[in-house]
Amino acid sequence: MSRQCSELVDETDARIELGVARQTLLQTAASWLIHAGIEAHQPLLERVRATVAEIRQLRTDAQVMAQQLAAPASLPDEVTQADSAADKQ
Repeated sequence: MSRQCSELVDETDARIELGVARQTLLQTAASWLIHAGIEAHQPLLERVRATVAEIRQLRTDAQVMAQQLAAPASLPDEVTQADSAADKQ
């Protein structure tokens, strides 16, 4: 844990013990810690975002392919006419 983080935790704990603005302090401390974590891991988070974007694109591509497979294929006229004649009998 960084020195700044440790100081923030100590300061927050002291104020909580005194009962001074407990909820506000907890929210501020949580917000600061989350922000510090995001900043410290920015390169990793950028890789994660890129990977998520790629997964979304692959999912979209797979859905399009599945829809194409599920759609009735165009059949030659002879087959369509033969099916139509068989249906009438």
